[in-house]
Amino acid sequence: MRHVFSRIAFTLLFVFSYISTLSIDINTMIDVDLTNFQNKLDISVLVDFENLTMGAGMYLSNDNLYWNYLGSYYFGYYFQPTTGYVGLKLKELKIILGKSYLKDAIESPYSLFISSEPKTPLSATIEYENSHFFYKSLWIGLTKQIRVEKPILYDFPDRGANYKCYGIKIGALRIGFQEVAVYTGRFFDLEYFASPVPNFFIQYANYSGRPFKQGTNDNSMMGFFFDYFFHETYAYAQILIDDMNMNRFLYPESFQNPDKIAWSLGGYLKTSFGKIYAYHAGATKYTFEPFSHDNPYGYVYFPQTIAPLGNATRVVFPEENYIGFKYGENTLAFMVGWQGEFSEMKTEIGAEYVLSGSKSYNNPWHELKNFPPGTHLLDENPIEKNFRIFLNVEKTLGFMTLFGKLNLHWISNKLEPIQGSDGEGYILVPGDENLFNISIILGISANLKLWK
Repeated sequence: MRHVFSRIAFTLLFVFSYISTLSIDINTMIDVDLTNFQNKLDISVLVDFENLTMGAGMYLSNDNLYWNYLGSYYFGYYFQPTTGYVGLKLKELKIILGKSYLKDAIESPYSLFISSEPKTPLSATIEYENSHFFYKSLWIGLTKQIRVEKPILYDFPDRGANYKCYGIKIGALRIGFQEVAVYTGRFFDLEYFASPVPNFFIQYANYSGRPFKQGTNDNSMMGFFFDYFFHETYAYAQILIDDMNMNRFLYPESFQNPDKIAWSLGGYLKTSFGKIYAYHAGATKYTFEPFSHDNPYGYVYFPQTIAPLGNATRVVFPEENYIGFKYGENTLAFMVGWQGEFSEMKTEIGAEYVLSGSKSYNNPWHELKNFPPGTHLLDENPIEKNFRIFLNVEKTLGFMTLFGKLNLHWISNKLEPIQGSDGEGYILVPGDENLFNISIILGISANLKLWK
């Protein structure tokens, strides 16, 4: 037995000798607003070798966002795994497999291709960057073998998405091309992921038939960005094209189909009294939607507006479902704020104003059977008006950080789900409900570096 323990101890010392970082992050908070009381405990572990990184995390919450099938056994709480990935680093090359947080090429709360909301779907990433060039290929698993009959019926086909980003760096300036392909009938597509050929050409060749068609008519989106970072000053602009009306140039006398585009711009400026930032983004109506109900290749994680919650149902919110711009189609968003030091605490104060019209994840063209002429944006009455003022503070004490967040939130004509008159799924439309809410979040986080 003594020899067994000696071997175990020797093995552990051998393994730990190759670990450069072993850390545990613990984050717990309570959220009190005018309607309920919620708390959350988030734990993550990071193990970093010289060329290999492994991460895992999960949280415990009682926010009623997901159903706990064990009922009251956990006193109304549920467990949700967040991360679980393996990463390989070889100089300028990085490969990540598993569930890890996704990130767009730009720094913005209104990024268009990858949402700024923290999401960790099953994914695979190949990323390369040197002093002049960068490239990224990302596969995102969406839905696989999902069928439920109660309390509502939904039957999703296998779906996946592939995102690519190519770009060059010229001093402090970066210029990049971004694109996305969304496909149904399969969960993973090796050619989209492994080939550096732009997705549009892969889709065109495979769907046209060489000589036989492969897969389905996939959804293809593309766009560009530039950003500039110099001495803690940052500026960017980004555009996403889901579909553009070329008839205005080629056949101006013909039918004018709607433009499906999104845009984002903004940045921050470092000054002697803190950092000032401003952001704006928008997306026309029907952007990110599928073209037809029979092929749900919209740029969302789930092509469904209503989700089961035990024996009940709940609305799938835009911020949790859109893969790209977090507020989705038919939206204008504005944000301004300041970050700096106040009374030896990191402080942020800001305001956000969001205008939203009707939107849908699985009902193309909403109440219409086919696409309407012209481009549309917030051309309905009423529209949802969403205004919030927020204050965030944090204080670091050794390995611990105390933080607090205050949100004052006004919503008029809140979006509500209705069944489309065409029978092809739900639509989120501005309703009659007006809300005001005050949310106070208090928490503590700790970073325990057990080995460094």
